[in-house]
Amino acid sequence: MEYSVMDAHFLLLFICLVLGTIPFYIAGELFPQNFRSTGQAIVFFFFYLSGFIFNILILPLYVSIGVWCFLPLFIIPQIFCLTILWIFLPETRGREVHEIVGDLKKYWETSTTKVQLINCDT
Repeated sequence: MEYSVMDAHFLLLFICLVLGTIPFYIAGELFPQNFRSTGQAIVFFFFYLSGFIFNILILPLYVSIGVWCFLPLFIIPQIFCLTILWIFLPETRGREVHEIVGDLKKYWETSTTKVQLINCDT
């Protein structure tokens, strides 16, 4: 029992200090100043929505399939998201926001699907 309490504390500490903060840093770097609050609001919404969904689904899945419930709830979505980030997320170290937005505009203008981008210069 004492090990499970210690594991829960380490998990909570790891999520709160490391993994839980990553989406907010990424959103802060990718959005220009005039859209940053909207971007952060969207990130907060999906962050807490996914936490709510995971908390609702974890106990019924654990009862039905046991420890394997963590595979569809945590591991598969994280592998999917990491793959998407690896492919589409630009390197932002040492670069200004307007340079990153310019790279994203170039990417979307040359892609096969045309997406109308918001004018980020205003």
